[in-house]
Amino acid sequence: MRPVLLLSVCAATLAGLAGCANLMTKQAIERFSAGIEEQDLDALREHSSNSFEHKALRTAAATQDLRILKVPTGKFRIEEVERVSDHTRRVVVSVGEKQQARRLEYRLTRDRSTAQWVVDDLTLDPLQDGQSPPSIAEQMDLLLSARNFLDVWKGEDRDQKLQACTQELRESLETLPPAWFGRLTEQTLGDGRQRTVRPEARMNGDLAVVVVPHPEGELFIELKKQDTWQVNDAAVQPKNKTENGIPSIKKLALTLNRTAEFLSSYAAVEREGLQATSTPKFFDRCLSAADLATVPLPVADLLLDGYELRHYTDRRELLLEAHDITYMLSLQSTQSEAEVQQGKDPRYLVDEVTIFEQGGDQVKRVSAMFLSHAVVQLYGEALSQRDLHSLKKLSSPDFNARVWDQESAELFTVMPLPEFTDPEVKIISTIFRGDATEVTVSQGARAETFVLALLDGLPVVDDVVLPSTTRPTSLKRNLELLLPMYAFASSLYREDLPGLLRYSADGLDRIVWRQVDHVPVMEADVVSSLMLGVSGIESAEPWSVIRLGNDEAGAEIKLVREGNRFVVHDLGVWDNNQLAARFEMLPTLRHRLATGEIPTRTYGTKSRIMQVSGEEIVPADAEDASVIANDDSAEVEAAAPRRRPSPIESAIYEAVVPE
Repeated sequence: MRPVLLLSVCAATLAGLAGCANLMTKQAIERFSAGIEEQDLDALREHSSNSFEHKALRTAAATQDLRILKVPTGKFRIEEVERVSDHTRRVVVSVGEKQQARRLEYRLTRDRSTAQWVVDDLTLDPLQDGQSPPSIAEQMDLLLSARNFLDVWKGEDRDQKLQACTQELRESLETLPPAWFGRLTEQTLGDGRQRTVRPEARMNGDLAVVVVPHPEGELFIELKKQDTWQVNDAAVQPKNKTENGIPSIKKLALTLNRTAEFLSSYAAVEREGLQATSTPKFFDRCLSAADLATVPLPVADLLLDGYELRHYTDRRELLLEAHDITYMLSLQSTQSEAEVQQGKDPRYLVDEVTIFEQGGDQVKRVSAMFLSHAVVQLYGEALSQRDLHSLKKLSSPDFNARVWDQESAELFTVMPLPEFTDPEVKIISTIFRGDATEVTVSQGARAETFVLALLDGLPVVDDVVLPSTTRPTSLKRNLELLLPMYAFASSLYREDLPGLLRYSADGLDRIVWRQVDHVPVMEADVVSSLMLGVSGIESAEPWSVIRLGNDEAGAEIKLVREGNRFVVHDLGVWDNNQLAARFEMLPTLRHRLATGEIPTRTYGTKSRIMQVSGEEIVPADAEDASVIANDDSAEVEAAAPRRRPSPIESAIYEAVVPE
């Protein structure tokens, strides 16, 4: 009996001790849970281990984050108690009703100074396979580190701001000009207004992302765990796509540093530095040999003020202010295909500098400023010298396609063009509007404005604006209408039937030129009329009209577009001293063909005119004089009048337009 009794006593003692331990652990959990529910930071610290206090309760705002983590409190049931060691217990509890109950795993440790059980950590919804979510201590440590970053970056101490960052991010930030660093922190945090910050944490090993509200959307803070959590990067995601945000402060800092290096190299005229910080196209075509002193940049002032950055898919635009002038540095991505495949981040280099003056009304591109004046000088000389080769080389693709690449452009070398007789071009003013540059000059007795565009980074002439109220102000539009008219006149003067087919619209071709073997004699001196000065041009769709001469003697030519060029649809001429009425070419020739006055093509046989009487009359032909040898000269002249050479004011239209 005595051994049995002894064993019973021992068993009862052990059971009592176990029950006492369970009671003490339960009380520890109850006190901790009450501290969360009441947001009593002192009570939480009293019933937590030093480790938990350091990680999760080290700031006055810790209770707010505990609420954010939604640790369930209230009545609970102990489901499992595991003795890990003499001073460590693992307790699994269930909080809430059975259908909506949540499981918590508490890790308790015995406080060596008080011998009480205190909470060392806890995990929400623990899993059996060891893949439990991060513990509350780990999450709190992360959230408080993120809060510390936000608090420090709101302050003025630059060193403290850098200490909150990893070494990699710190190296990118510490070389920024002070004003730019301040602007970057301001962009990262927003306008600084006080607001409730309810961060969301996402952890993956030693990397984590904390998301907090931002005035423009959301701020994503990337942290890296070393000895402590430190910020490795941050990004601002805007609320809508129209806002820029910040994809990465680390990449932004690299871009800003590169821009500062470019500006410093520009001020010091250091070509090596410019080559390292600008795109090959910008450096090779503009900066490598340019006299930078002709376009000075106030670099010292630009580095002392803030900036505005705009993000686009493949480029960045950095706007700087100095002396009420805005300087925009465009940076282009220089990532190669191999780097894209390797997943490397793009490297942004300065591709252009644009200057906005007078509130943005005056826009100047540095590259255009270095090159545009030289191009205008060359183009003005080429116009006065009728140098087609240089004009094509210095013109935009649209100018070439509509004018200089047309067959009729050969007549430009001899056509009258009084606006461009003086080769000397004097620059009056220059206006830069994005990719377009407008250079106003005086050439001879009048002013013109050259409109330049960029082609592969180089300025080319897209048009020349001529002041006028009676015709298009565009030289390009004038030439694409006038040159076909002059080509038509040249073909008519030379009795070149293929040329007339080429420069006539379908009506004249089908109704007239394809019906005859030679150019018929006109009742009016059409060629001379087409040599008169231009009095007006009406450019419209589908018809464009050129008016020559005046009310006493003149011409009106109607042109229509066919494909990428204009051709003559019809024309009318008048001369009060010679003509009784206005001569209209298309209806007149159509009538003469219909009545048989003009012989039609017979395709292999001599053309004959069948009179009403049925008698055939063979028209006169210079190559078959035997046909008319016995005819009376007066009758021959009446049957087929010879074409008299028209008086031409200039011999220029004897030039043959190439096939």
